[in-house]
Amino acid sequence: MGNEQLFNESKANITDVQTTGNITIAQIKYDSKEVENIISLESAFKSNSVTITEIKEQQVNAVELNNLSNSYIFILDGDIIKGAKQNRVINTSILVAPKGKAIIPVSCVEEGRWDDTYDNFNYSTHIAHNSIRYDKLKQINNKNKKEFNFRASQQTVWNNVEENIHCLVAESPTKSHTDMFEKFNVDLESMTNHFDIHNDSNGILIFVNNKLISCEIFNSKKLYSDYFNKILISAAMEAKIKNNIKVTDKIDLQKAKMKLKNIFKEYQDNIDNVKSNKAVCEGNEMRLNSNDRCYYGLMFSNEAIHKNIQAKLD
Repeated sequence: MGNEQLFNESKANITDVQTTGNITIAQIKYDSKEVENIISLESAFKSNSVTITEIKEQQVNAVELNNLSNSYIFILDGDIIKGAKQNRVINTSILVAPKGKAIIPVSCVEEGRWDDTYDNFNYSTHIAHNSIRYDKLKQINNKNKKEFNFRASQQTVWNNVEENIHCLVAESPTKSHTDMFEKFNVDLESMTNHFDIHNDSNGILIFVNNKLISCEIFNSKKLYSDYFNKILISAAMEAKIKNNIKVTDKIDLQKAKMKLKNIFKEYQDNIDNVKSNKAVCEGNEMRLNSNDRCYYGLMFSNEAIHKNIQAKLD
């Protein structure tokens, strides 16, 4: 698949639009060939098919993953792993080969802890808040080939976590992103439990107060299903922060189609500026910053395993 096919309007069809409160979702069916034998990180943890540990050098910005399964493991940019010496967020989407081992680039989302309370990492039911994902993606996308790595500014991640905790008046002794989500778990679930996943969809547009905050498209309906609730909960956190903004008009099907057309066109108009690099493990990545949006694609076996657009939050 070439760059031009990564965000191709002719391959995308909006299947439905749903609104609850100040959150609107528009689910997408994106035509692509499914790459078989891929499981999500959460599925791998639940089947005891993966271990993630601190590396021997015990660095904040790297952990070690061991894939014990005969499947590829997909890890989403923004996946949270809990435990070990401190909770981390994954810096970029990753596909790990069966029986593969890898050093995974991460950032800390628990500034106030560095101890041996937990032996290893486990999965989280949350992904990082959109502001964290946007800033990480923008920073990594901006790197040139000579300086390229998968590291994001640790201080910026900490600032984002602290700002969100402050906005929600959510106390956390260790300044933990996870504590913030767990404190408001009941509220966040009540804000999202009326949304239904569309069986034919493998992607989603998320609007908060009628502003597009993200677009996620996966290679398979199964991967999409595994991340559907996590994506919604993250959007609900943003909706909770922005709940005092009143919006009268709703995003309907036509408006959603127009927004999808515009963001895909923005990518196509800037296709000469798309950067390509080797992924952390399997495949290659496509990266682009344009205005207040960041575009990303993880390519493997001539197909996009994950496509992501993050918008700057006000």
